[in-house]
Amino acid sequence: MKILLTGQSGINKDLYIEEIKKTLDSHKKTMWYDSVEKRMLESYSGKLDEKSIANFPRTLFDLLREQVWDNLLHELSSRITADYISINTHAVVRWHHNLLPVLDIDKLLRYSPDMVACLIDDALDVKKSLEEEGEQFNFWEIFAWREEEIWFSRFVASSLSRLLKKDIPFYILPLKQGPPLLSDLLLHPQVPRIYLSFPITGVTENERQVIENFKTSIKKKFIAFDPYCIRDREILIHYFSIEDRIRSSLPTDITKKINERGSGWYQQTDENLPLVLSTIVFPNTELKGYDLLSAMDIIDSQIISRDFLLIDQSDFVVMYIKQEKDRPV
Repeated sequence: MKILLTGQSGINKDLYIEEIKKTLDSHKKTMWYDSVEKRMLESYSGKLDEKSIANFPRTLFDLLREQVWDNLLHELSSRITADYISINTHAVVRWHHNLLPVLDIDKLLRYSPDMVACLIDDALDVKKSLEEEGEQFNFWEIFAWREEEIWFSRFVASSLSRLLKKDIPFYILPLKQGPPLLSDLLLHPQVPRIYLSFPITGVTENERQVIENFKTSIKKKFIAFDPYCIRDREILIHYFSIEDRIRSSLPTDITKKINERGSGWYQQTDENLPLVLSTIVFPNTELKGYDLLSAMDIIDSQIISRDFLLIDQSDFVVMYIKQEKDRPV
C-alpha cells in the first residue's frame, strides 16, 4: 500500500512516521518512508543560508524536484519491498509571501498512491516551530498554508481517483490525535470511521469527564476523528480572557480620535486598538496583537470548514448530546 503524506512545514512528520513504523513492526508489518524535501536538500551540492528547499532558484527547484521524484520512483520499482510505502512532501510551499506548487501530476500518476493524507497541527504550535527553525511568517499565512495543503491534497486524491480509476481516500490527520490514528487506518481499513460530535463550551468539569469517557469508549471500537484535537479557538479564548486587563492598562487619552485629514493622514482608533497595541503571551510563545488580528476571522471559519471535511472522511457521525430534565440541550 502506498501513501502520499502532505502537510506544511513546522510539523515533525519524520517523528510521526517513526512512531507509526514501531506500531506496524509490532504487527509484523514494514514501512518504507522518505521525504522529497530531504532528498532535494541532499541532492544539492551548493550552500544554503537556511535549510529550506524554498531558497533554491525556481529553475533549480523544479529540476531537483523532478530528479528526486524520478529517483524515488526508480527505487520503488526496482528494489523497495515493504507492506507500506510512504512519501512525504508538501503540496505547496509558501515563501516570502508567495506560493510555489510542489506536486507534479505525472509523477503522482506513476507513484499511484492508495491513500492521500494531510497532517495538520495547531497554528500557534506551527508558528513556534517555524520560528525555532529561523523561518518567519505572518500568522494568517500559517492558516492559509494549512488550508492550501488540505484542499490541494484533497484535489490530488480526487483527480488521481478518476485518472487511475481506483478509490483513493483522502484524510485530514490532526497531529495531536497521535500516530495511532494513521496506524489504525492502515491496519484496520474495514473498521467504520466515526466523526465525534460533542459540546465543547458551556460544560462543567463533571460533564467534560463524561464526554472524555464517551470519546474513549468510541475510540476503542472504531476509528474516530476528534475535531477537538485542533484547538486554534483557544487562541481567541485566551485573548478575550485578558482583553479587559489590556484595555485598562492603556493610557486613557490613547482612544481619542485625531482627525487631521488636511495633512494627508489621521489617527483612528477602534475596538481593536487594545489588541493592536499588545503582545499576547501564551504558555509557550508570544503573538503580536496585530498578527492575531489578521487571523481572528479566519479561526472560526476554518474550524467549520474543517469539521465538514472530517465528516466527509467518516462513515458515521456519533453525537453526545447533553440532557437536562430528560430533554436534550
